[in-house]
Amino acid sequence: YSSPALLKEWQDLVLENGWAYGPGGTRLAGRSLLSAVSTGGSEQAYHTDGRNRFEMDTLLSPFNQTAWLCSMAYLEPFVIHAGRRMPAEDLTARAETYRDLIVGLRDRRIDPLAMLAEGFTLPPAFPQEAR
Repeated sequence: YSSPALLKEWQDLVLENGWAYGPGGTRLAGRSLLSAVSTGGSEQAYHTDGRNRFEMDTLLSPFNQTAWLCSMAYLEPFVIHAGRRMPAEDLTARAETYRDLIVGLRDRRIDPLAMLAEGFTLPPAFPQEAR
């Protein structure tokens, strides 16, 4: 229940004091951090009374804290639970939603700050020609 080794190495190399955070560390300020996570367990397994004992927000809190230290906006994580057991068409739909989210953020059709607002939902899928 931690960062994959390669991501942890990247964090250690890139997120340096004086560059990403701390005095003079403003290079990431104002940017957004979005975690994309897949789990082997069901959504119910990620609750205080579930098999994994913790909710996803708790497990991902180190990323939230990292974003805060770097003056970044921490966006709601994109999570796919039990992907291996998900019907192919459902997994494809989730992948399309994720693609639309990333493209929408990239093209500034989705405001990352609006994603911080309570009750934010992803807009309907973008037209095929816009993908």
